[in-house]
Amino acid sequence: MRKRSAFSNWWSSMSWDQYLQIWLSYHLSNIDEILSEEMNVNSMLKKFKFIWLISIIEICVFLGELGRNWTLTGSPIQTKPSFNPMIGPSVYVLINMGARFAPCMQPIKELNDFNSSQFPCPNYTGSIEQESCSLTELCGFSNDLNQWYRWIIPIFLHGGLVHLIVNVSTQLILGISVENKIGSIRLTVIYFLAGIFGNIISGNFSAYDLTTVGCSGSLFGIVALYLLQLIFNWKETARCQFVCFIIGIVIDFVLGLFPILDNFGHLGGFIMGLYLGIVFVECPFQSHQRVWLVLRIVFLILSILLFVLFLLNIYIWQIRCSWCQYINCLPINDWCENSFSSNLTIFNTTSISK
Repeated sequence: MRKRSAFSNWWSSMSWDQYLQIWLSYHLSNIDEILSEEMNVNSMLKKFKFIWLISIIEICVFLGELGRNWTLTGSPIQTKPSFNPMIGPSVYVLINMGARFAPCMQPIKELNDFNSSQFPCPNYTGSIEQESCSLTELCGFSNDLNQWYRWIIPIFLHGGLVHLIVNVSTQLILGISVENKIGSIRLTVIYFLAGIFGNIISGNFSAYDLTTVGCSGSLFGIVALYLLQLIFNWKETARCQFVCFIIGIVIDFVLGLFPILDNFGHLGGFIMGLYLGIVFVECPFQSHQRVWLVLRIVFLILSILLFVLFLLNIYIWQIRCSWCQYINCLPINDWCENSFSSNLTIFNTTSISK
């Protein structure tokens, strides 16, 4: 009779739970390595900053603006017929690249003859000999003048180097702190919704010919989130820091009354940042979870209603507010002049108006 080996005796004497332990130890012998890799991935995700990514994209887009202006006019920045104080491309290049410009986005009742007018082409430098373009040619992208994507594209565009430096530096200073607090996904959602809503508010109340670009609406959404962060952490917030921040916000809105700046976009982004901050930020008061849930639902509904109502006004009702212009300007030196031909040169059959 064949004698069983010591290994066979050992193997046959084991119970099922011992078999399972051996199987697990064999197949999961690299569990430490797997967990280490997962921790590295999580660490990378935590280190990822949306605010850095969007800032880099905006810088790259601005370089594209300079290249486009150079290709069309022979100079990376506008120098003719006048110098762009922001040190950037001409307004016509910006319109052609996707700036918020109402006539490219929807029919305007008060301007029935406007679509038949002739405009400077994107390569306009002030020369009388240059050919004029139709509105469709100026807007670009397609022959369709219902270019809804102009609510989004202006977030990535900037009017010049000065504009870019101010916006990007501010959003990095405030945005990194906010992103560490609420996370990249929430900040991404609020950033774009605040920027889009800022453009929508500007479209409702600004002059029809006003061309707007920049991430200022999104930036003021971040400002609102940072303000909420200070309030929610009131015990740790230095009173001097809070007061200085409030003063800074007031100064920003006062500066928005000066020409070139768009206070409507700032205000829209700030309001939406506050609303969505309450919707997305976790409850800071552990003893009031139910109250906070009700607030989140209320402000979510209000946010949706604001988007719907102001979009309906732009595309259907087109109701204009006569006194709202004073939110965006000071009534001195004709700053509040709301005539359609205040910002763009329009070539008509009989005259050239500026």
